[in-house]
Amino acid sequence: MPRWPVFTPQGFLSALAFAGISLVLWSILLPPYLLIKARRSALPAVYFFPASNFILKMIIAVGAILWLRMIYAFL
Repeated sequence: MPRWPVFTPQGFLSALAFAGISLVLWSILLPPYLLIKARRSALPAVYFFPASNFILKMIIAVGAILWLRMIYAFL
């Protein structure tokens, strides 16, 4: 068992916070953005997502607020 967690007990929590910030980017902000971008292209849709672009933009806005709050808490 490594002894470094004894010397830096907050290191693990910092790593979890950093992972949470990355998770917000990949799971909350990126999918609605890609769906809006795919709807703007001329290609036919492979699947149907029952939400308007306004709702997708609201998801992006709430995700951005959440991401900024996590960064503020991380500092």
